[in-house]
Amino acid sequence: MTLLAEQTLQKYEKVEPALLLSAVKTAALLGIGRTALYALHSSGRLPMPVRLGGRVLWRRAEIEAWTACEPPCPSREKWEAIKKQKQ
Repeated sequence: MTLLAEQTLQKYEKVEPALLLSAVKTAALLGIGRTALYALHSSGRLPMPVRLGGRVLWRRAEIEAWTACEPPCPSREKWEAIKKQKQ
């Protein structure tokens, strides 16, 4: 994670890490910009977000597991298959 990404996360997480992350926070966690995050999402290369009211949020634990799996950062289709195998 880049220094800027770490600083951005620290700014938003004073007490405890959030369970659901906005696009800005998810992008910071991944070390990319918000536009790149939405490009990954629309191309099916990012786990599905959760819709809460009008907001689009990503589960922090799922993003962290997605980046840590082998191979790292699989497509959404492969990620869903991996999650089903683990259940």
